[in-house]
Amino acid sequence: MGSTDDESARTTLEELKRFLGFLRSLWGVLAGITVLFPLSNSLMAVLPLLPGSEVLSTVLATLFSAFALFFVFVLRGSGSNDDIGSVVLLSIGSLVFGIVALIAYLYLRLQPLAFGVVPVLYGGVFALFTLAFGLLALVEYERQTERHPKDFATVVVPRESPEEMTTEEQEL
Repeated sequence: MGSTDDESARTTLEELKRFLGFLRSLWGVLAGITVLFPLSNSLMAVLPLLPGSEVLSTVLATLFSAFALFFVFVLRGSGSNDDIGSVVLLSIGSLVFGIVALIAYLYLRLQPLAFGVVPVLYGGVFALFTLAFGLLALVEYERQTERHPKDFATVVVPRESPEEMTTEEQEL
């Protein structure tokens, strides 16, 4: 029981450290901001929301953005990001599509029959912006891990005895 729990805790700590390393770059910070940005509408009206859809729009935007950020993080190391140029192009495409979705949102929110579509479109705008910044953060993360893989992949978890430690852990 104890060994499996220790391995699970160690794996969780390693993944948390990798995720924080992923968010450490400028692009990662911007992706994190786009996840939290919809919450700012409750303080001040940054993007006008339809009356009655404020909470739904904010929740959808935050959930869609968080999903986009975690999705990009899961892509790391999958081999799908070996061609940096295609990842950057996908990021630019996501940003452009996000701007188009923003323009569509600003137009459709004025239409009386678009009430059900507008909160989803609002959420999609932030998800696309998060995806764009997250993909650029992924490129930066991959570059950093190639240069300094030890900074992102090693988490020291205290052991009960020195005999259980690997040589690499003993060196740290």
